Amino acid sequence: MSANSKPRKGAGASAKPAKPTTKRMESILQRNIEIAIGSEPDFLMLRNSVGSAKYVQETTGKTFHVPYGLGVGSPDLVGILAPWGVFVGLEVKDPNGVVEPHQTTSHELWRRFGALVYVVRSVEDARIALQHARRECWMRTTKMLDVPMPRISTPMKAT
Repeated sequence: MSANSKPRKGAGASAKPAKPTTKRMESILQRNIEIAIGSEPDFLMLRNSVGSAKYVQETTGKTFHVPYGLGVGSPDLVGILAPWGVFVGLEVKDPNGVVEPHQTTSHELWRRFGALVYVVRSVEDARIALQHARRECWMRTTKMLDVPMPRISTPMKAT
């Protein structure tokens, strides 16, 4: 650096690290949730990325926009809870994150079709949501079959 040049903005020891954005914080939280409960033996969990990809046909140059994911407003993490086969959605928000109206509409629609959808703001919230989903599935089953809840908690082995 010459005597006449100014230091670049953000350069040097006094530069503060950038504050993570809400989207970035939610992305980190989502990854932590995937790590924490993604290996549960009765829960198949997948990331639900939603958006639109641009595809250009080589021969004509025509552009297409191809949507992907489960639709606008759908939960960030989705899964199937065994043995019931119930669809579970986790909408990940940071502690100050707001559920947008289009997300609320989507979640309500999914619930009408039997899915269990939760808004989670921490790994602990996700664990609690999964426990609630298990209990809800058990309650649905016992109402249909009129069976008491078993006292043992060991997993059943496949035969």
